Amino acid sequence: PRYDRIDLLVSFVMLSGLDLIIQRLDEALDRGAQVRILTTDYLLVTDAAALNQLHHRIDAPTRAGTLEVKVFSGNSTSFHPKAYLFSSSNTRFGVAFVGSSNLSKSALTTGIEWNVQHNHLGELLDEFDHLWADSRSLPLTGDFIDANSRTVKVRGVIDNKARILKAECENVLRGQPGVTHVFVELKQPAGPA
Repeated sequence: PRYDRIDLLVSFVMLSGLDLIIQRLDEALDRGAQVRILTTDYLLVTDAAALNQLHHRIDAPTRAGTLEVKVFSGNSTSFHPKAYLFSSSNTRFGVAFVGSSNLSKSALTTGIEWNVQHNHLGELLDEFDHLWADSRSLPLTGDFIDANSRTVKVRGVIDNKARILKAECENVLRGQPGVTHVFVELKQPAGPA
């Protein structure tokens, strides 16, 4: 069967995973497929380099198909779905793989993942459309990628400082009676009252 619609709903998009599918994605776009990818900035795991590759393919004038990418940006909402939907825009028939695999090389090749094939896509497509239309699903832009890259870099610096602080605390407290664990938590300072 000919599927001309591809909807990918993945928590985390890594360059290693995108590299595995990018040729097939380009071929589908050249054939006229309508591709939508919905990912997230939840936990700041999605790779900015992968988002850049996708962003460069959006609105490519030589493609017969279209690529749209959105990022679910809900600060307080866990976003962890993984679904790969392939369907016909005329009939909504197709095949879906739903499970635990993010778009990463390890998830798609060597990792231990569970994915189930579904052939009844009605509810899955409806739920995808619902998430796609959600006000927290923002179109992928260059500005978003730049801001996300800066946030990830700042988070990395903070995480590194927390590890150093924790190690220093452990060294100071090691051997003190009753001390078994050290917990370091960094919090954002409260804004002005």
